[in-house]
Amino acid sequence: MDKEIVSMDLSLPEWVADWARKAPDLKVPPPGPKSKAIIEKDRKYVSHAYDRLFQFTMKRSSGAAIMDEDGNVYLDFSSGISVLNAGWSNPKVVQAIKDQAECLTHSLANDAYFDKEADFAELLAKISPGGALESTFFGNSGAEGVEAAIKLSRYYTKGSEHIAFMGSYHGRIGNALAMASRVKYKYGHGPYPPGIYFAPYPYCYRCWFKQEYPSCGLLCVDYLEKGILEFGGPSNDLASLFVEPVQGEGGYIVPPKEFMPRLRRLCDQRKMLLVADEVQSGLARTGEVWECNSTETVPDILITGKALGGGIPLGAIVAKKSVMDVWRPGSHSSTFGGNG
Repeated sequence: MDKEIVSMDLSLPEWVADWARKAPDLKVPPPGPKSKAIIEKDRKYVSHAYDRLFQFTMKRSSGAAIMDEDGNVYLDFSSGISVLNAGWSNPKVVQAIKDQAECLTHSLANDAYFDKEADFAELLAKISPGGALESTFFGNSGAEGVEAAIKLSRYYTKGSEHIAFMGSYHGRIGNALAMASRVKYKYGHGPYPPGIYFAPYPYCYRCWFKQEYPSCGLLCVDYLEKGILEFGGPSNDLASLFVEPVQGEGGYIVPPKEFMPRLRRLCDQRKMLLVADEVQSGLARTGEVWECNSTETVPDILITGKALGGGIPLGAIVAKKSVMDVWRPGSHSSTFGGNG
């Protein structure tokens, strides 16, 4: 066993509540009576579009634990669907929310300047891959960031077509949904915008081409370059290539290290922007602040969200200044953008 793993400090932070330290701790068979009443009301009044995979309610949280209305305590292995990298109800996050709410409850970023927004954008520039992405547009979610990245890449390149990957997930609205590859999400919502082409993601465990890595030489990227870009349908009107450095909804698939650098070279050759969707993989979920760092790949646009707000709706695209600066005032906007 790896000595580094053995020596890791697995103790809980001091701020984690006593009840949360006992997780998992079931008082009654879930869902309990109080939870059942809430679930019944929810089913009556709330849209059934939500998956509602878990039959429990949420009353309190701390660290990695959630308490339901009946006092049952659960361990959350999903980090709030990759939102709570800093933990549930982290006191630093809670205090920051309180402090800001007492000062300003709305940033009015469309029409005025706000010091916290400028400070945060400066921080994102400093921690961006290679420190090369120096300009940020704030939104409310990862999906909103995808929409912004699509608009920006089209505005910059004057192209209108995009490459995405099989198994990808970039959100469930508009163009972002068009880039999704799961029938479940797309059924009944068409027609979708044209000009989006799907390439096979390097899923080496179950290779699309029945090959073995590394002897395959990343045939999937060869197929993208020769089979799709040259003969598969796209014109020379390409704007961008969207990729998750580690696929999330697609099955948490980690590609070979040379995958991202090859995409970088391919985008440079084809004069299209490389857009890294790090909504799930970013902010230290893979050990690096951004998964792009592990392969020393600098995208043209990086999309972040989920954990960026620590539980508050917040998303952003962080781009090379030469790319972001093509937008003129009014080119894009978001009423609550940056409000988190």
